[in-house]
Order: sequence, then structure tokens, then C-alpha cells
Amino acid sequence: TLTVLKICQDTKTPLLFPFTGAHELHHPFKKYVATLRPCYWEECAFAVDYLVAHGKRRFACFYQKDAYGQNGLEGIDRRLIKHDLELVGEASYIRGISEVGDQVRQLKGSNPDAIGLIGTAEVCAEFIKEAVAQGMEDVWFFNVSFVGSRELARRLKDTRATVFVTQVVPPLEDLSFPAVREYHRLFNARFPGEKPDPVSFEGFLDAKLLVEILKQAGPGVTREGLIRALEGIKGLDLGVKERLSYGPRDHKGLGKIYLTRIKDGKILLVPH
Repeated sequence: TLTVLKICQDTKTPLLFPFTGAHELHHPFKKYVATLRPCYWEECAFAVDYLVAHGKRRFACFYQKDAYGQNGLEGIDRRLIKHDLELVGEASYIRGISEVGDQVRQLKGSNPDAIGLIGTAEVCAEFIKEAVAQGMEDVWFFNVSFVGSRELARRLKDTRATVFVTQVVPPLEDLSFPAVREYHRLFNARFPGEKPDPVSFEGFLDAKLLVEILKQAGPGVTREGLIRALEGIKGLDLGVKERLSYGPRDHKGLGKIYLTRIKDGKILLVPH
């Protein structure tokens, strides 16, 4: 996304609702970029606040060595400063690898009680399993939404570890959200036998929002007309109990973060 970002800006091509929480999409403001999900910094802040409130003080970070991983690392680091804390250790990996024993040993040496993982499900699951194997059963682990909680839960179903994942859409188990009920109804009708998941649900909300923007833009929509229509969205109810508004200097969508915990291969909403 960051690679095509400059192209979209230079060609005045709208880039709408990418599946990333990269901080660069929001700061500085970019006229032709609009997001629906909160950014990784907000997810990390939410997770850090929760863990600090539950007594965690020694934070480490394991991250993918690219712009995505760097976003998460910075998000954790910045939030720790608010609590007069700092990272006690950090370790990275190159995208595509699966062997993480050295990184686990490296972070174990810093004696953390919480580790933020900014990576993909396969590597993060391997890290958690290796950490438990190396005696880090009491450490709490947290991941951002990009990891894909269902895939992570599947890979950790037989692993005893305390694992959290921040989510940027309501939990699919909570039918009090009108959008969740609508999503289940449509998903089950069109994809019988398939499993709903938060990634698919986020795409569903993106599509609902795009349809509303196109309705406001009217026939013969242009790129500029699409942006004007987006900026005209005020108090839109997508069915997630949070009204959505945009403006000429505000292309950032939803702001609520949800915390889930993976336990016995299941995803559970954490009350807070």
C-alpha cells in the first residue's frame, strides 16, 4: 500500500479503505486517501494500556522487518512512553522465514512479561509456540488485527499461552450489532460451508461504505466527485454502533478498538 500511495497521490487516484493500519496513510493528511479502520498506533496504544492496567511493565517487541513491522514497533514504543516505560527488548525477522528460535532466545534474555508481535499468523504462531517451549508460559502476547485472528487461533489451538489480538471491527459473535447480523445472513447465503472471519467482515463494511459514497456521488462519477461525496458522509450508520463521518481535512473512518483473546483455538471478546 505504501508503494502505491505516492502513485495515487501523483495521479489523483482515490485509494479507498486499504487493509492496513499504516500510520503514513493518515499523517500528514492526503486528499486522495481514505480509510475505514483505525491505524496500528491506535491498536498498539489500546493493547499497551490494557496490559499495563493488568500489571505488565516489561514489554518487548517481535516484528516483521518492513514498514508494517516498523509501524507496530513505533506504536508500542510511543505508548509505553505515556506510561513512563520503554521496551526492554526487540527482535525482528525477514518476511518469508519461519525459524524464530534465535529471536525467542534473544527476547527471553530481556525477561519480558509482555511481548507485542507485529507479523503474519504463521510466524507469530511459531514464535509463541517456541516461546512456550523455552519456558515463557507466563508472558502475555498481543497482536494487531492484520495478523488474522482466525488463522492465528487455528495455529495455536493446542498451545497454552495468553494471547490477545486487537480488532478494528466488532466481533462476529456479537449479534447485537446490526451489521454483524446482516453479514452472517448474506455470507451464509452466498458461501454455504465457508467460515466467516473478521477480514471478510471488514471487506463487507468497506463495500457498504463505498455503495453509500457512490449513491451520494450520483451518475457519471469522477475521481474528484468521488472524493467530494466521501467528504459529504456525515453520521453514517453502518450498523456497528459508531457513526461515521468524513470531511475536507478528515479522511479517517472508525476509531473503536476491540480486544479479543485466543483460548483453546477460540476467539473470545475481552470485556473492558
